[in-house]
Amino acid sequence: MTTELLQRAQAWIAADPDPMTRRELEELIHANDLNAIADRMNGRLEFGTAGLRGVLGAGPTRMNALVIRRASAGLAAYVRQQLDVQRQVVKDLETYASPQLAAYAERQHPQPAIIVGHDARLRSDDFARQAALVFAAAGIKVYLFQCLAATPLVAWAVNRFNTAAGVMVTASHNPPEYNGYKVYWNTGGQIVPPHDTRIAEAIEAVPLDTIATADWDRAVALGHIELLGDDVAQQYLENVLALPLPNDPDDRASLRIVYTAMHGVGAAYALRLLDRAGFHTVIPVSEQVEPDGTFPTVRFPNPEEPGALAMALELAEEQKADLIIANDPDADRVAVAARDDEGTLRVFTGDQIGALLGDFLLRQSEGERAVGTTIVSSRMLAAIAQAHDATCFETLTGFKWIADRAIALKEKGISFIFGYEEAIGYTVGELVRDKDGISAALAVATFAARLHEHGLSLWDALDALYMEHGVYLTGQRSISLADNTGPLPGQRLRSSPPTHIGGVPVVRSIDLRLGTDTDNDPNMLALPKSDVLMYHLHDRSRVIVRPSGTEPKVKVYYEVIEPVEAHESIDDARQFAARRLAELMEADI
Repeated sequence: MTTELLQRAQAWIAADPDPMTRRELEELIHANDLNAIADRMNGRLEFGTAGLRGVLGAGPTRMNALVIRRASAGLAAYVRQQLDVQRQVVKDLETYASPQLAAYAERQHPQPAIIVGHDARLRSDDFARQAALVFAAAGIKVYLFQCLAATPLVAWAVNRFNTAAGVMVTASHNPPEYNGYKVYWNTGGQIVPPHDTRIAEAIEAVPLDTIATADWDRAVALGHIELLGDDVAQQYLENVLALPLPNDPDDRASLRIVYTAMHGVGAAYALRLLDRAGFHTVIPVSEQVEPDGTFPTVRFPNPEEPGALAMALELAEEQKADLIIANDPDADRVAVAARDDEGTLRVFTGDQIGALLGDFLLRQSEGERAVGTTIVSSRMLAAIAQAHDATCFETLTGFKWIADRAIALKEKGISFIFGYEEAIGYTVGELVRDKDGISAALAVATFAARLHEHGLSLWDALDALYMEHGVYLTGQRSISLADNTGPLPGQRLRSSPPTHIGGVPVVRSIDLRLGTDTDNDPNMLALPKSDVLMYHLHDRSRVIVRPSGTEPKVKVYYEVIEPVEAHESIDDARQFAARRLAELMEADI
């Protein structure tokens, strides 16, 4: 076993193009640290629906140049296979139908090219270059961003250049030792089944010692790798500015905004966009404005994490700002804080911003239209959509599902207005088929400015929605179970389903893994199989459980709904809902 492990490590070293990670394994072999070698060599990073993500380091279980090369070789092989299928369709149409129909079909197909972008994380630029060299060697044209790219820019560019796929090198809001490889399909959305599993199979089939790479200078000179600059980023921002948002320059002049990029790439996009849109008093958190993959002022660069917005909140108090906007490091998500009626800066939840933007954007639109969210997000968006005579759809967790449904609706002539997930991810309209923290930042600022001009805040707007639809409060927690000798949570809940939670009767049960719903809702039953259990209670509360399939722990999402008319005031309704939510979250499941 030891001999076989060392042989695999030596084979990896022989194929690894990076002297730093080669040296890492060589030093472990020299030290005879078999546990550390096994940790790096036994297994591999799993390619999932969002691509790859892992800790930087040597070996197949880490993110490194060889893992990037292998993933790119597999993706290139799958893209070429799909392009061959498309060419055969065109050829068959020429033979059995008409040249005109064949020409039309050919125009609908993406070009044999891949967009590649990267953020400011450690090694991101090198990983993007490695991917480009593999794609070029495989005969696939590469559009490679030279500038630091926001993730929504890459998703947008797939459609802008009509490419077969896109790759964004990022680990989003993970700690600094992480990086990742996110894949988009020719729709501009993240890969969904069956592409994810087929790409994973293609990667698995790539031998380490057969990965070809192009010569950089020659590939660039021949146009096999085309370098994209800031002019393309500017085109994206112009498209964001063209979104159907109210344009009231007078409203925007007096709003004071503090902005943080969390050491990511967002400042180059958000600050320029907001200034062009007329928000001229935007004060960046200077310590966090420059891209820095070490994230020196925040260990976990996730705006949702407790304490992550501390510097922004401090600056906002100093500057008497009305609003805080925070992007995560790759700028696909946005967090928001605003002053309440007592002048206190308070941070919104993802569900609260989802409700506010959903209502705001629906008011700017008309005709047959839809909004969407995920099953673990608040049901308030559905109530808002109904009030606007619009459709609201729910998908599994993950923005790829929202984008996939939006694409399907467009084919039916239904306008997609807005989508969000509770983890502060939003997209405005059909411009970007993924989370877009840049366009969402503009939408939030636009709405806040309109309210500010009338002496109101986003919290006032939220209270108005509560008055109309009821107070919707959500919460979540991860429950780790110390006793791992018994059945896993999913097994226990399925074998003995709860009849009451927190003393309240369960009136509806849904099991997405088994495909069952006691209400037989066709929309819920049509969702892909997923290990999710949902319980609706008699008082309209809801509990959703996502059990781990391998560990004795679960992630639980809670929601309560409290009608305002049942109380003397909106404050009473909010307080009562908060107590109910706290009691529900403490209840045994």
